[in-house]
Amino acid sequence: PIAHNLPPIAGALTWCRGLLERIKTPMSKIRKLDKSVMESEEARDVIKDYTAFQGQLSDYEREQIEAWGAEMEKSSQAKLKNPLLRSENDPEFGYPLLYVNFDPLLVRLLREVKYFLLLGFEAPQAALEIYEHAETFRKHMGNLDLVVNVYNWMQAEMLPVERPLLSKQLELLDDVLAQGIAPHKDLLEDAVPDEQTPKKKKKKSKKKPLNWKSNNIDLYVNESMTAANEIKLVVEKMKDNLRKAEAVLDAWSAQPLLKRSGKA
Repeated sequence: PIAHNLPPIAGALTWCRGLLERIKTPMSKIRKLDKSVMESEEARDVIKDYTAFQGQLSDYEREQIEAWGAEMEKSSQAKLKNPLLRSENDPEFGYPLLYVNFDPLLVRLLREVKYFLLLGFEAPQAALEIYEHAETFRKHMGNLDLVVNVYNWMQAEMLPVERPLLSKQLELLDDVLAQGIAPHKDLLEDAVPDEQTPKKKKKKSKKKPLNWKSNNIDLYVNESMTAANEIKLVVEKMKDNLRKAEAVLDAWSAQPLLKRSGKA
């Protein structure tokens, strides 16, 4: 059984080491017995079984590390090339929402290496190289979460009649965010023209699509947050003005504006 708070490989190795410690204790006591006892057939069988079982545990530990290392090395570099964000249409609001696109396999890799180091296991070199940037990844994910939260809040709160009022600002925000959103369609469509699609005059982007190995993620986050916060302030002001207008109208609706006089 693997402890619920440990990742799979580190948990399996911890179980293996724990089992090894459990058989070492009685074996150390057996080795202290009298020489005549240790030379008996039964003692020799016990030592033989202990040595064989110890070898099996060592083989299991090595196989687990090698298998995980091979799988991790093959997939982790590809996962680091994923875009920073992904966009998915939300059926409830009818508009796309953003999500931070840090692959769960990379999260698991970072947790595995963390516990490898804490428990004294030897982690594969490729995993250690990625783990060296763990704090950078954590910072980027936290900052991108802030951008995503602001963007998704606006998508959820804006009314259809309010969107045309902010069309230019929303277009500017989408242009800024496009550099880090899968599948980078807006950034790449000029490079691969479609002959069947009529050509439109469009401002070409010189920005390279960003992934988790890019160096200028901080600049991207700052530009995105600035653009998002500018729109957020306008949306909040619009909502505040709407509440004030509704309060005034509610007061007016409490009594008729005109009173008809009675018939003479």
